[in-house]
Amino acid sequence: MRPLAGAAGVAVPILMWGAFFLFGITRPGYNLLLDAASELGMKGTSNALIFNSVHFYAAGTLILVFAAGLWAADMGRASRVAAVILVLGGVAQILSGYFSLDPGSASASHLHENLGLPSFLGFPVAALLVARALHGARRTMSLVIAALMVLMIVIFVLLMALGVDVPVGLFQRLYVGVMSVWIVTVGLWLRSV
Repeated sequence: MRPLAGAAGVAVPILMWGAFFLFGITRPGYNLLLDAASELGMKGTSNALIFNSVHFYAAGTLILVFAAGLWAADMGRASRVAAVILVLGGVAQILSGYFSLDPGSASASHLHENLGLPSFLGFPVAALLVARALHGARRTMSLVIAALMVLMIVIFVLLMALGVDVPVGLFQRLYVGVMSVWIVTVGLWLRSV
């Protein structure tokens, strides 16, 4: 189970970044740095179903497999709590594809945006919890990544509270980039244990 779960963890960012770049560079007027990734799966846009299938459904399913591997690795209570948090994030990821942004429905768009919270808030907690079971450089990396993700969230919230117009896409690129490093690192570790 652990090697499969590790491969799933490594595949998550490959799928998410792959879909993002493929559909982002082919969509006229889309800004890869500043626009939210969810705009590529917005109802009524070309290739929305394909983007949502890869970026949300497939990646969310792989997060569930990755979480199952963390649970099966039996590294203690902290890693099991991390696995449960990741299951919530994976389910929310899948639901985000189903409840995509919809220019005709503010409630559907708000639901989509709120479904991102379990992943954005849960991944740093999971990284912190999993760090307890890791050793050496992997432990340090997991702790540093958890701290970076928390710092990014705090800065983003503070800037918004101060009325600064922060491009959501820029925050997403930075945050998902750091998250990707963590999930690949832990995925490779799971494959080796």
